[in-house]
Amino acid sequence: MRKLICAALLATAPALAQTPAGTPRPSASTASPATTGPSAAARSTFERGLVTSLAPPPTTWIELSWPALPGAASYRVVRFPVNVPNAAPAVLQANVHGTSYNARVLPGASFTFHVIALNASGQPIDSAVATSAMTGPPGGSLTVTCQLETDSIRHLTWLAPLNSSGYHVVAYRMSGQGKSPGSHAEAPKQTTLIDSVYTDRSYSFAYDGSTVTPVDVTITAVYTLADYPAPGKTTSVNGASYKRVFGHGCN
Repeated sequence: MRKLICAALLATAPALAQTPAGTPRPSASTASPATTGPSAAARSTFERGLVTSLAPPPTTWIELSWPALPGAASYRVVRFPVNVPNAAPAVLQANVHGTSYNARVLPGASFTFHVIALNASGQPIDSAVATSAMTGPPGGSLTVTCQLETDSIRHLTWLAPLNSSGYHVVAYRMSGQGKSPGSHAEAPKQTTLIDSVYTDRSYSFAYDGSTVTPVDVTITAVYTLADYPAPGKTTSVNGASYKRVFGHGCN
């Protein structure tokens, strides 16, 4: 039994046990040190060093930058939406070989970015986290012209807002409300007169001033952002708007 145990130990012993006679064995001080990875100080610098730029609208990109981590061969960038409904985390880039990256973003939303440091084998060795609070979507206002077609029909026309930085206007959302006076015993009732999306830049609406109080009309440009949140997909956001209360005629 003892002979079997000794044979097993020899079979599993390190190569140093089989060093030829006359060859000195390496001491603990001369043996190759084990790989320990980045130091605690380097990890702390990396983990706290992820920075996101904050650009005003109508930007659709945000720059990420971080300090290099010793031992990292590449970095993986992941975007987590904070206030975007039904949006899943997205790996923006699996192998970034520098220390910066331009990430696609949706205006009016906040995101948490993770930068994961990978070693030469592609294994994670550390990660850094930063949250970006985006500014609002493309703002501005629509210039709307009103013309009275009849005593009760008003015709509105406007120009399309300028496109910039990846935004494209795809539609206009029209909404309008008035109140019916009702009888002397009833309070005025809110009445929705307009609630639709149109693709052209003109709209006519009508109401009878004797039965409905002045109409509160809002026109909002609907923008689309291509390739967000993933290639081949689009997301729509509201932008430039126009709001006015119409009384009699175009007043």
